[in-house]
Amino acid sequence: MAHNNTSQSDIIQLRPILLRWWSARWWFILSVAVCLTIAFIFCKICTEKYEIHASLLIEEDDKSNLNQISISDLFGNKGNINDERFIIASHALMRETVKELGLERTHLVARDWTGKRHLYHNYPVDVQSSVGIADTLRQTLEFKIKVSKAGIVKVKTYLNGDRLSTIKSDSLPVSVKTPCGLFNIIPTAEYQKGKAVSSTIVFEGYGAVAEDLMEDISIEPASKKSNVIKISMPTHDIEYAQDIINTLINKYNIRSISQRSEEGNRTIQFIDSRLELLTDDLADTEAEAESFKKERNIADIVGEAEYQTLKKGKTEQALIEANTEAEILKMALDFLSQPQNAYQLLPASLENKSLQEAIDQYNKLILKHINLEKTARPGNRQLEMLSEQIDALRSNIITSVSRAYQSRMVAVNQLKSEYGSAQSKLGEIPSQERGFRDISRRQAVKEKLYLFLLQNREQTAMMLANATPKGVVIDEAFALKEPLTMKKRYVYLIALVIGLMIPPVVIAIKSLLRNKFSTLEELRSLTSLPILGEISQTRSSSPIVVYEGAQSSAAELFRQIRSHLQFIIPSKRGNVILITSTSSGEGKSFISVNLAETLALGGKKVVVVGADVRKPRLATYLEISERRQGLTAYLASNQLTPADMIISGDNKRLFDVILSGAIPPNPAELLLSDRVETLFEYLSSNYDYILIDSAPVGMVSDTFTLDRVAQATIYVVRANKTTFDDINFVNNIADEKRLTNVALVLNGTISRKGYGYGYSEN
Repeated sequence: MAHNNTSQSDIIQLRPILLRWWSARWWFILSVAVCLTIAFIFCKICTEKYEIHASLLIEEDDKSNLNQISISDLFGNKGNINDERFIIASHALMRETVKELGLERTHLVARDWTGKRHLYHNYPVDVQSSVGIADTLRQTLEFKIKVSKAGIVKVKTYLNGDRLSTIKSDSLPVSVKTPCGLFNIIPTAEYQKGKAVSSTIVFEGYGAVAEDLMEDISIEPASKKSNVIKISMPTHDIEYAQDIINTLINKYNIRSISQRSEEGNRTIQFIDSRLELLTDDLADTEAEAESFKKERNIADIVGEAEYQTLKKGKTEQALIEANTEAEILKMALDFLSQPQNAYQLLPASLENKSLQEAIDQYNKLILKHINLEKTARPGNRQLEMLSEQIDALRSNIITSVSRAYQSRMVAVNQLKSEYGSAQSKLGEIPSQERGFRDISRRQAVKEKLYLFLLQNREQTAMMLANATPKGVVIDEAFALKEPLTMKKRYVYLIALVIGLMIPPVVIAIKSLLRNKFSTLEELRSLTSLPILGEISQTRSSSPIVVYEGAQSSAAELFRQIRSHLQFIIPSKRGNVILITSTSSGEGKSFISVNLAETLALGGKKVVVVGADVRKPRLATYLEISERRQGLTAYLASNQLTPADMIISGDNKRLFDVILSGAIPPNPAELLLSDRVETLFEYLSSNYDYILIDSAPVGMVSDTFTLDRVAQATIYVVRANKTTFDDINFVNNIADEKRLTNVALVLNGTISRKGYGYGYSEN
């Protein structure tokens, strides 16, 4: 049972809210229509925004197969993903991308009522500039171009937002002179004669547009442990962003290939210069051997020396290897000692592992210096620190190589000594043979060094021929399926929800801010006083809406009030009912005359007394001549009797009337007269109901004076006029017993279904 009561209470509380919403249903319809219209315009003006993605794998170089001269360093060290990310995002690459795609010009073209749209291609007019302007331009030029259907051209030029000039012409092209240079407005293949054009072209320098792209494009590693770089860009124009990202990747790969080619060419040039020197040395050695044989008439030294060679082979082989390594060390030392080779790669392959590791580390730093030098600005601290590190390492390598060379020369001298000792023991070998072997040994050293350099040159040339980009494109630029912006159906759905929410919110805010009530349910929540009923608004022009056979809502509601009167006053003759309100305009006179007519139609004898002596309106309200004697005249003169003031009913009304009369100078004192009691004693003996149309209690105290003769008080309140404070005022009056037997009547409510038993209002 408790649950059912609670549910019923909730329904009762919800019902007035729903009724209020229903009464404002046209506002709901209008709100939804406006919100959906705004959503439609929004979807037309704001195009969907997509995110363009591309992924790039940065390959690592493999050094395992090139242990001879660190040739692998020519193709970069193992890719540092962060270094490569900064290279891709560098201003230089962005600038090259802007220049290749012509992004220094932004075209905004009016297509329809939605305004201007950015067009990457297919724009009707374009701007051509003098050579080199975009390279150095640091300001923003804006050309607003309008072409009429007749072909009349109007060009407004702005520099950083300030107007420079306005040019009119009969046709395109149009030349525009600016402080930045000469520009030509030209038609494109998309331009159609006889069709109006409204276009805005923003012209900026390559550098400024590159800076904007650096902010728009995101370049991040795919994960911490991978060598994949993700490139993304939000855009309203998919083709525009795809071209930018793909071109940026292409520029990066071209740059990496160019860098590798440059490094390889430098190595080949170095090897070629060494080969040229060795070729001359070999030629000299061979000429010396030929001269030696001719001078000494030696025919077949090889056959003769074969036996001796087997004996001293090990010593001789060791001496050759020692001489070769000493020569390589000397070449490296000579290369490092030359100032022009301070930041060049060091080609060297040594048996000494620690020295070889130092040279490998030195070549890594040199490559890093070359890469950083291309992108860094002068005075870059990182470049300076790298140079200092290279200088220190070069000094250490020179010292180490010098020591190794000296050590190797000691070994060479020692081997020579051992070889000479062995040679001296071979007295049977002619001195010619010894001399020729010395020449042959030198020739063998140079041939081995020559072949070594020639082999490395071929390897470098092969790598250059097979050079591939450092960045392998995994995914070219593509647009994600789902847009970044909200889908249209969601926009319309949100607009619908907002449209349905606005009226209730407005109604709720108005309810919070208002200080007046509008319904019977609200009135019941504000007071515990009995409520006889409510009277709805009527379209009737007559002050009396109750008559014989009337079926209007108002007439039926007055009948209900007549029925409810028996609960507050006894059913006897001579009932005096005081009718008042808080202020004027709340309808107490309307209630008085129509309640009187309702009682009269019920067979009761009724009189209405106009007791609002300060502002009498009853005569005007009932269209009765004000020259008739009224209440004030009776109270002021002992010559008049109650019967002299009574105006009997006629064919317009069934009740009698006593008018207020002329406005007296002392109304409060006049109503205190004993003749008031005399009057109402007479009326009580002759009428069933005496209705007193009194003054508003919130304005004057006259009504409280008349309370002494009344058995009940009908307090009239009006919907959307009587305030919450007025109801508190009535409650206080009733609590303080200043008025007798107070009951309320609500006037001016909105007619609802159910009034008058379903009959429509007249």
